[in-house]
Amino acid sequence: MEGGGGLSEEDGMSERDEAVIRERREREIRAILRDESLSQDGKMSRVKEIMLRDFKAVAAKDREQAEANLALEGQQPMFHAEGVLGCSHYQRKCKIRAHCCGKLFTCRLCHDDAMDHKICRFSTEEVMCMICLEVQPVSRSCRHCGEEFARYFCGVCKLYDNEPGKHIYHCKDCGICRLGKGVGIDNYHCTKCNACVALVSKEKHRCLERSLEVDCPVCNMFLFTSVLPVIFMPCGHTIHSHCYEEYTKRNFTCPICAKSLADMSQLYHRIDETLAEEERPPELVGTETLILCNDCGAKSKAPSHYIYHKCRMCFSYNTRVLERIRISTPTSSGAAYIAAHAIPSVNPAECGSDLRVTRQIENPEFEPGKPLTPPQHSGG
Repeated sequence: MEGGGGLSEEDGMSERDEAVIRERREREIRAILRDESLSQDGKMSRVKEIMLRDFKAVAAKDREQAEANLALEGQQPMFHAEGVLGCSHYQRKCKIRAHCCGKLFTCRLCHDDAMDHKICRFSTEEVMCMICLEVQPVSRSCRHCGEEFARYFCGVCKLYDNEPGKHIYHCKDCGICRLGKGVGIDNYHCTKCNACVALVSKEKHRCLERSLEVDCPVCNMFLFTSVLPVIFMPCGHTIHSHCYEEYTKRNFTCPICAKSLADMSQLYHRIDETLAEEERPPELVGTETLILCNDCGAKSKAPSHYIYHKCRMCFSYNTRVLERIRISTPTSSGAAYIAAHAIPSVNPAECGSDLRVTRQIENPEFEPGKPLTPPQHSGG
């Protein structure tokens, strides 16, 4: 526009085009101002119409140029590794055009990393072949050069993956693609959890309603659509496999429900021996503690201690203090007091369904600093 900086060719209009429009506008305005048949208000109205017309023309050219630039942006091929087309997430020979912003990205994860909004994978309608750069509707192969984009293609999720030996299938119940050979082959779909679970874990799998539709309790990433391996802990809660390994270097209980993640019997036996040998602090003499067991859910009373309180039902030290109670027969000796409150021998199979399920799960003994072996794997 007149009086402002001229638009460059990259911005949508050349200096020559701008000069032509400005000269025409000035000529028309001079003619209006010389027209004695028009009132002052009429002249001003006609001048405004001319200015608005030229503004719309410039804006239209800018839009056309922006669309043309957008079509070229991101067309350069990307590589997963040397000589292998794709990105850091997938091997593939095409890019997707995001329906939300119209830009080209190698995959939806690349889009979400670069943009301030999330892509809807199901809305993708176009892809670009990274061999011939042809933009075309979503398909398995390029309509121009005939190149197959990937070994695996899902027309629902718009997923392409060309990694050799990688097994992927689309689960109709989950609504998305999962890692594995398929439902009924190496995975099955748990309708209560609404998730695909490895068949080898079926006998030990403990269902929780829609257990995968939550954030990882460690990294807070949404688990249902995560591309990272997810496991089911013995209690049924879910967590990323790598988060589980890091978390269990320093913890032995579920970060959500606090149930034990491993067989702690040997550690608990060593605690018994330690407590039997020590003298009780004077301030704890004549007290006992009402506790709630995190493992079996039972309430019971235990000798008061600053750290350890043993459940009388399942013998676990994974307990929380509810109340400290004064008793009438104080005993200072740790061994004597524990003997007076001896826990009867109880068959774990008789302690309730929750405990039986926990005991049936084969877990290694917990060793501080060493991660536990993931008990169950999800299908995706």
